[in-house]
Amino acid sequence: VWAKSLFVLDKLDFFIAADASMSSFYRNGLYQNGKFPDSSFGKSTVSSFFNYGVKAGATYKINGRNYLYANGLYMTRAPYARNSFISPRTRDELVSNLSSEEIYGGELGYELKSPKWNVKATAYYTAINDQIKVRSFYHDAEASFVNYILKGIDEIHTGTEFSAKYKISSSLDVKGVV
Repeated sequence: VWAKSLFVLDKLDFFIAADASMSSFYRNGLYQNGKFPDSSFGKSTVSSFFNYGVKAGATYKINGRNYLYANGLYMTRAPYARNSFISPRTRDELVSNLSSEEIYGGELGYELKSPKWNVKATAYYTAINDQIKVRSFYHDAEASFVNYILKGIDEIHTGTEFSAKYKISSSLDVKGVV
């Protein structure tokens, strides 16, 4: 479920949005593996996660052509099923203490809209916390394939973007992005 409210005023537009969701997954093994006879065949335990999010933003209209804007986000997201099982090809064993990822971020920007030019500059920040990743690889010393589990991974994405569009004629535009 989700909801969004948008408010438009003379000099300010703003919105707030929220969502809630339920995610569930399980593994259904179609073959019994001799190495894991008790956990390779059949349906695994169902893992369920309740997730939610809130977004908000505002645009300040300096005049009819210049705008400043800010947007923010906080949300949770269920772990991906492919990263939730230790070895999904051979057994239904889950990574211990599974939990939803936590994501928050925001952006600030400026936009110019004119008959010939459209220019936009944005700075953004996003953090994704409590991720899980399962990596499979061949281990030479063990002479076997192994699964390596990484838990509690935190990532930060930051940056700036700049774009410009110039209208040469009614049917021809030149665009650039950095």
